[in-house]
Amino acid sequence: MRVNHTGEVCAQALVARNAILERCQREVAVEEYDHLLWCAERTKELHSRPSVLNPGWFAGSVAISF
Repeated sequence: MRVNHTGEVCAQALVARNAILERCQREVAVEEYDHLLWCAERTKELHSRPSVLNPGWFAGSVAISF
C-alpha cells in the first residue's frame, strides 16, 4: 500500500505542472482522498494503527517528485 501511495503522490506532482490536465488532476485527488479515508476506516476495523513511518513515506514521495 505504501508503494502504491508513493507512486500516486509522485505521478500527481509530475502531472500537476501541466495546466491542461488540472481538472483531471482534481478528480484524481478526490479519488485518492476517498481511498485514504477507506484505508483509515479499514485500519480501525482491524483494530490496528497506521505505521509511524507514514510521514516519512509521504515526505519522500514529495521529495522525489521534484
